[in-house]
Amino acid sequence: MYTVLMEKKITLLITTILHFLVDLCCIYYVTGILIPLARDHGQYLRWVVFYNFMAFAFPALLGLLADLLVKKRQLSLAACGCFLIAAAFLLRHLPSGIYGTAAGLLPVFLLGLGNGMFHIGAGIRVMEHSLEQDRQDRSSATDLNAHAPSPASRVKYAPPGIFISSGAVGVYLGGLWGRKYLPLWNVFLVLILCAGVVLLVCDRLLKGTSAHVPPAAAEGKKKFPPMREILLPCLLLFGVVVIRSYYGSILSYGWKTGVLMGLVFTLFIVGGKFFGGIAADLMGIQRAVLLSLGAGGILALFSFSGPVPGCLSVFLFNMTMPLTLTLLTLLMPEYKGFAFGLLMLALFLGTLPTMVFDIHALFSGTGLLFLCLVSLAGLLLAVRMERSRL
Repeated sequence: MYTVLMEKKITLLITTILHFLVDLCCIYYVTGILIPLARDHGQYLRWVVFYNFMAFAFPALLGLLADLLVKKRQLSLAACGCFLIAAAFLLRHLPSGIYGTAAGLLPVFLLGLGNGMFHIGAGIRVMEHSLEQDRQDRSSATDLNAHAPSPASRVKYAPPGIFISSGAVGVYLGGLWGRKYLPLWNVFLVLILCAGVVLLVCDRLLKGTSAHVPPAAAEGKKKFPPMREILLPCLLLFGVVVIRSYYGSILSYGWKTGVLMGLVFTLFIVGGKFFGGIAADLMGIQRAVLLSLGAGGILALFSFSGPVPGCLSVFLFNMTMPLTLTLLTLLMPEYKGFAFGLLMLALFLGTLPTMVFDIHALFSGTGLLFLCLVSLAGLLLAVRMERSRL
């Protein structure tokens, strides 16, 4: 038991650190390498949309394939993603004229695909640890012909929140250093290659929770839950994440100026994701949802008046990130990669309105409160429906 617990902690620590590094390298590439190569803003925008599609939309399919084909080597899949990102950095030396052709999309393709592969591979392993107690409890309940345990006792919301949180810091610093055109590409190339090697080593040394599944539970093909049971709660969770993504894409407060304030704002986003899962483990999922979206919505009304209510509101709103991911994975526990990929697709769809059409219609205190209340209703209903399946 001690060895399994240590494996879980080491895996979570390593994947969290490397999540920061992967997002740092990718956003640095997008801002620091692609901007100088683009002929105009239109070409750069097309590259960004294509990168986001490969990094966030395509992983829905990638996650499904990983669930079906990748049995115990999820960290090797994440390592392959790191190597693809490294290949994109090597291809930055292509003649500048090629970037105006279809061949110029190859580095962007590799960068986005590598990012998606890392998230799916590492995400599956983290979610395995999060739901390991759920799997053991279900096996025990089946063996003893007992009732299934309550949701609060059969899942840990904290691990996915910790894993997800570090990416926001990488995105902020990557964009900051990229826009300053700091010559760091060779440093990032070496770091991302080392990250891939570390993941390969970890995949051999850290067996993952799949190695500790009882033999009876490991046999047989993966079963997808009945669609009539999971369709509506899945749509609700998907919609909540689309709203959260849109919410984040329209935030542009007048008081959020300068590097220091930008960093503080980012750290509150990180804190919300980090502590959201911990709060759910300590106080229960329903109380955590009410705190996140209820109090967060009220503070959003005053978020334009200064950084204190603004930072607190974004902290509370981002607490829902690990909650939605874990709840969706509970609905399809044998398809963790697909669940992770679906919510990445939701993130992509939520950014499209502002990325393509520059729509900021709901960027007001009242508009943000409305988004919080809609998310609150959808998430509470999804929680209730997930519990009713037991």
